[in-house]
Amino acid sequence: MSLFRLLSSAKLRNTSAQHRASTAIFSTLNQHRHYHPPAFINTESVLRLCGNDKGADNDKDVIFVDVRPPETFANGCIEGAKNIHDIFTYLLPNSSGSDLDAMKQHFTQLLRSNNIHCGDHEHVIIYEDGLTKLYGSSCRGYFIFKYMGHPYVSVLEGGYQGILQLDESKRKQIKTVIRSAATNDSANSAGFNYNDEWMCGYQEVLDVLNGKRQAHLLDVRDEVEWNGSSSSPYGVDFTPRKGRLPGATWMEWYEFMEKDGRPKSKEEVEQMMKAKNIQKEDDIIIYCFKGSRASNTLMILNEYGYKNVSNYFASWNEWSRKMDLPIDDAKLYDNYN
Repeated sequence: MSLFRLLSSAKLRNTSAQHRASTAIFSTLNQHRHYHPPAFINTESVLRLCGNDKGADNDKDVIFVDVRPPETFANGCIEGAKNIHDIFTYLLPNSSGSDLDAMKQHFTQLLRSNNIHCGDHEHVIIYEDGLTKLYGSSCRGYFIFKYMGHPYVSVLEGGYQGILQLDESKRKQIKTVIRSAATNDSANSAGFNYNDEWMCGYQEVLDVLNGKRQAHLLDVRDEVEWNGSSSSPYGVDFTPRKGRLPGATWMEWYEFMEKDGRPKSKEEVEQMMKAKNIQKEDDIIIYCFKGSRASNTLMILNEYGYKNVSNYFASWNEWSRKMDLPIDDAKLYDNYN
């Protein structure tokens, strides 16, 4: 073999090794060019997506959605990001069909007004300051976008604070990038493909309590709420009742993440779930107060192979206000850590 061929072969092997070693943006990119962005995306992968060279790894529009309050957004954000704080503030009053339809229409109009059309030419990346800074609101955004039928959504690991830790040259590279030729008129006419796969209502929960359905009810609220000392993050008496769903299993949402806000490893999460006698094939309904923290846990579990998971999105905000629905209102203890 000639020296040129030897050097070329070595170069190809080295390039291939570097590609495998780098953080993959996709689970796979097969011969049909299926695009599989991760649920949680790190800054290294975002830098690849925002790169100047249009190719297999970055041929989508990269759209950043900031869910923080407008005043926080105004003090600093990713260039070109859309500020949609409604993702955090929107409360679903009831899990009735009419209220769910109203929620779909609300976010359809809101996304379209921000030139987001849930098309396959878009990759939306949602962020807050950090995954534990605003009750997992970026994960709530992920859940809402999936509910609206968006095919390609990720949540930024480390949030905006992670971006600020990069050197200036890298920070400037992370920005909204529009590559597609799709026009607003063509995108608006496409329609949204709503997806109810992960959405759960109070009736499904009641079926579990009445023995009509076998499922784990997983409470991921903060300890003060699980304990029965407070009704919600909005205030001790924001809703008329405190407590928990009868027979629910409590795993505080923070437990699924490292101290820096990144998800724990698959092995750690599997051990945690097994300790609660919850298996991967089990039916799991997650709830919190308004579906935000539950979305965070759902994302992590789904990524790690727990496929029968759903989010009781209206959660305690609905359940505690329906006075005919059963609760366990015993205060478990007076002090909590």
